Amino acid sequence: MFRLTQNEIGNISRPQNGTLSQGLVLGVYHQHTQLLNKFSIAEIIRSKPVMVAIKRELKRLFPELKADESQIMALITNDVLKREVLEGEKLKEVQQRIRRSSQKLEKKNKKQSVVTEEVLEVSIRA
Repeated sequence: MFRLTQNEIGNISRPQNGTLSQGLVLGVYHQHTQLLNKFSIAEIIRSKPVMVAIKRELKRLFPELKADESQIMALITNDVLKREVLEGEKLKEVQQRIRRSSQKLEKKNKKQSVVTEEVLEVSIRA
């Protein structure tokens, strides 16, 4: 399990204005440990962008190798990751968190692209 070092805890607990409470420090630490754990990392490893990156790296290192994403996913799921990170309630919680974060990021990117398109339309008209 990931643990904050004393230095990191000290940095959290010594804000610039000195008003951070111990409860807030513990809350930050708890959130940190909830987000950075073996289940989160396992789910990120099994994500589509990581599969694409692994496939690209394999192709770069071994051009003659023909492997598709489903083969890579099966290998990671069956041989690389432990069963405990692929099953259970904690995995479901992590999947929900990652899904929500991905949706927020997609919305943000969508808004940015809409704003960019509007700026382009205005600049083209001018």
